Amino acid sequence: QLGADETATISVTVDPGGQGIEAAAREAKYSALAQLADHFGARVVLLGHTLDDQAETVLLGLTRGSGGRSLAGMRRSIDDLFFRPLLDLTRAQTEAACAVLGIESWTDPHNSDPRFTRSRVRHVVMPVLERELGPGVAAALARTADQVHADTAYLDEAAATALRSAYEAKCLSVAALE
Repeated sequence: QLGADETATISVTVDPGGQGIEAAAREAKYSALAQLADHFGARVVLLGHTLDDQAETVLLGLTRGSGGRSLAGMRRSIDDLFFRPLLDLTRAQTEAACAVLGIESWTDPHNSDPRFTRSRVRHVVMPVLERELGPGVAAALARTADQVHADTAYLDEAAATALRSAYEAKCLSVAALE
């Protein structure tokens, strides 16, 4: 009914190496999705991340002291293949839309596993913040991501322009970067 004519399963091996299990699993997921997109000739992969996921990402970045890129949260698109069309909608809104449309949704059991930091942020930290600071914390964190993303995009472009100018001048000097 939704136009999904075919489904596929792909197995991955997650090797945490030095980056941790959550980061390694994320990397394996994107690699598998890119392989499937290539296999099916898909030009776009839509991801189901919501405003709540964005808020969690920003909060995790804040706690790690990760800087602007981390505070910018998840990008709305990655490499012109992956797109996140639901970043302006809450998890509750997407679940309600699925229910109204009779679409059975699936919940990854890892999302409620307290062994994982993001799960604890989702089920413990965010509810406490909303209760103690008032409603709208998730929306405010997501807005922060949008604002910081705009700033980092500007700074990235300014840096790229300065670097191109330095290359054109065939020297890398402080004056060329000013």
